[in-house]
Amino acid sequence: MKFNDVPVIIKGPDGKKILVVLGDRNIETHYGVIDPLKIEKLPARHSTSSEIEVLIYLPSYTDFVINMKRGAQIIYPKDVSSILLDGDIWDGAVVLEIGSGSGALTLALVLSVGEAGYVFSVDNNQKNQYRASKTIERFLQHKEIINRNYEFINIEAEDVDISKFNKNISHIITDIPEPWSVVSKFDIKTNIKWISYLPNISQVQLINESLIDHGYTNIYIKEIIEREWRVKGKVVRPEHSLNGHTGFLVYADYLV
Repeated sequence: MKFNDVPVIIKGPDGKKILVVLGDRNIETHYGVIDPLKIEKLPARHSTSSEIEVLIYLPSYTDFVINMKRGAQIIYPKDVSSILLDGDIWDGAVVLEIGSGSGALTLALVLSVGEAGYVFSVDNNQKNQYRASKTIERFLQHKEIINRNYEFINIEAEDVDISKFNKNISHIITDIPEPWSVVSKFDIKTNIKWISYLPNISQVQLINESLIDHGYTNIYIKEIIEREWRVKGKVVRPEHSLNGHTGFLVYADYLV
């Protein structure tokens, strides 16, 4: 079997992972050269030109977004999972994402809302959106998901007009430096779940005040710290490094 334009993870004996796309050309890694034409199935154990055995397999969502090429900083999976679950984003949700970035969150939203839902992703950076679009297309292709339930809109956040969307928005998610600047601009006539991702607490204070001033309720704020553990025989210990502060998450409801 020939794998063409398929994203895979190459995992070496040191545990490090590399995300590459299989094609017709040899893949050069610090483990040695890999000939993709010799890969007949996935997952596979493969011996490189340096006779180092690597594991090659299709990436999970986390493998994909952590190792993909990016421009803007991504929202990490630990925060994405909270956005989806605490934000109550399920099949059929219609999400307005303000700040496409590199597309990590956009991809998770597309996977979560399903064919019955939709994702509008707004960003003023066309290059970011092009990269995010290609990222999502590649991941969906290897998962054999063909529904087109999203679109990118290249405008300023302040220029978003909810009344012009052809679907009723159920969620608004922001990943921009000053989300309070757009709260007052939205003429909301249905129940909405608001979620903001922000890197520092002074921004959290400002969005909190703005949400209160504009009638939002059930506001809560959280920060997620993640630490892996290593288990080797009888030795059990936490990893020396942990995935600490990446951002604060602010949740709120607008109830009509």
